[in-house]
Formats: sequence, structure tokens, C-alpha cells
Amino acid sequence: MIKVNNFNDVAKDTLDEWIYFLKKSQIKEEFTAQGLAEAKANLLVDSLSEEERANYLRYMENRRYEVSIIEGSRSEGRLEGIEEGIKQGIKQGI
Repeated sequence: MIKVNNFNDVAKDTLDEWIYFLKKSQIKEEFTAQGLAEAKANLLVDSLSEEERANYLRYMENRRYEVSIIEGSRSEGRLEGIEEGIKQGIKQGI
């Protein structure tokens, strides 16, 4: 069991960085512990007002949708290119 309240706020290693985060709900720029970057992003979103958070989540959903459309189009284009290449190869006797 880790007693977060007994932590002296000095991060000497990555475990200390996590303890600091758990105690203070802050992540210093110099922290390098694995997973803290994601925790920092979540902390920033959580600190937004309800309206700002709703806008941010809507924006992120729109971005995911755009990326999905682009990736789907690329895959479809690749398949069409392969099919066309096969047809041309057959016509040329390859």
C-alpha cells in the first residue's frame, strides 16, 4: 500500500512522479513516467468547463470521423488500383 499523503513531494523516480500526480493532480513538464502524458491530457480535459468539454469531445468525434473517412477512401483506392493493375496485367499477358 502506498501512502500518498506521506509523500514529501520530491519525485526521484517514475513511481514518485505517479505518486506526485495522485497527490496533487498535477504533472510537471519534466516528468517522464510511462502513461503520464495520457494522464496529463485527460487531466486537461477534466479541468474544462462543461461547455468547453462538450465542444472538445464533439471536435474529437468529428476528427475521428474525418480520419475514418480518409482511411476508408485510401483502402478503397488501393483495392481499385490493385484490381486495375491485375486487369492490365491480364490484358498484357503478364
